[in-house]
Amino acid sequence: MGRYVYLCFVKWRESAHEKGYGYFADTWFPRHEQLCGEHRVELLRWGLPFGVEEDHIFIYETDLTVAEFQEFKGAVSHDSEERLWEYSKTIVVNCPS
Repeated sequence: MGRYVYLCFVKWRESAHEKGYGYFADTWFPRHEQLCGEHRVELLRWGLPFGVEEDHIFIYETDLTVAEFQEFKGAVSHDSEERLWEYSKTIVVNCPS
């Protein structure tokens, strides 16, 4: 599919943790899936990384440039006007065809 793979390490804000599992299963993840479709981003995998400060890792594949991917990250890191991510660190892998 994409030319780029983005390994996105996310540190959630404490207020996001307080929302609980139900919020993420019922609200955040469905919206995340919708935003992936709108931005032409495929979520390959996600999980809990070990040996780093961040809480989750999301592995995406897309043709989006880094600047375009930043717009996507801005959208998924918020819920309405509330910022859910404290920060993220992203490794970009250029995968030539």
